[in-house]
Amino acid sequence: MKKIYGIFRGFPGLGRVSSGIALLKEFQNLGYEIAAVSYLQGTEALYRQDVPLLLDYNIEQCDITSIGINPITGFATKIIEKILEDQPSAIIMDGEPLLQSTLCDMYPKEKVIALLNPSDLQNDSLPKSTICFYHKNYLAGKNAIVHGVGIGNEVLKIRECNVHYIPTILRQEILEIAYVENKSNRIIGILGGGSVNSSDKFLSSTIEMGKKIAFIAKKMEAYFFDVYCNDSFIKHEIEKSVVLPSNFRITSSYRAPTEMYKDARIVIARAGRNVVSELLYLNIAGFLIATNGDYRSKEQEKNIDMMISVSNHLFDKFDLLDHDDVLIAKIDEKLKQQFIDRRFIPGNNYAVKIIREIMEG
Repeated sequence: MKKIYGIFRGFPGLGRVSSGIALLKEFQNLGYEIAAVSYLQGTEALYRQDVPLLLDYNIEQCDITSIGINPITGFATKIIEKILEDQPSAIIMDGEPLLQSTLCDMYPKEKVIALLNPSDLQNDSLPKSTICFYHKNYLAGKNAIVHGVGIGNEVLKIRECNVHYIPTILRQEILEIAYVENKSNRIIGILGGGSVNSSDKFLSSTIEMGKKIAFIAKKMEAYFFDVYCNDSFIKHEIEKSVVLPSNFRITSSYRAPTEMYKDARIVIARAGRNVVSELLYLNIAGFLIATNGDYRSKEQEKNIDMMISVSNHLFDKFDLLDHDDVLIAKIDEKLKQQFIDRRFIPGNNYAVKIIREIMEG
């Protein structure tokens, strides 16, 4: 049986893990044997989706750096040894530049496929030296797949690597949602990210986002606000900082997308690639916030501009510096609007086709 493995960065959010799992599940349905490795909150995501673990290893602090797995520690050594032993047909790697370039030196680089955000290769907010580092390591293999909002289908040759650009890969749970009823009184907030290995500004802006939604809920008593953060520390910080109204609930444990998005009238969320693509696909109106004090802010600002321009007023910007009454007026106006179903076509099938051609080539 053909094998395909995944190695996915497990912080600060689950976007890289979710996309990787979606692809592995597609190949599992095609009869491939799959396995994956992640860490921190990423491992929990693998468990939830019943993805077999590539190996069981007790991670130490030295195993993980701010840009993923340290390639000269025991954790990386065990991963590479397992790959050399099992000889998988392909390895999909997302967010692991150092381990990826190391693995490409020890395993046929034609079989190592990078799965990337657009900002991994192009981000005006990063120094040229950082972008050079990412290009050198992320493009160490022969093929990479870049997926994101507003991307068409094309292939570019960068550093002798075939870089395939496609629309965002969505998790299977989203694709299985047939329809979302948009007439309820339920407004949801998705804080995104987490407190693990995140910057202080990123963390504080996440907490401020949750508090701002609570303040708005207090003034919009006719609506119920459900906020999801996937991080118990963030939940605790919000709960201790503000008196939560009775029509506000914050959840730090995992909730299936079918539960989160059910009856969602409006979503207030960070403008990360995965979430905005999900909202576009599900035709749910949203207010989007860019991360503060983080290199992701430029990427998310671009996502907001893109979503506003392509979605026919489905989305608007949500600024934490705006007065509560200003934001409430914006939400009230959005609640009055009707939206045409313009389903976003995700990149899942494109990615599967690309990877199969790579393995068969």
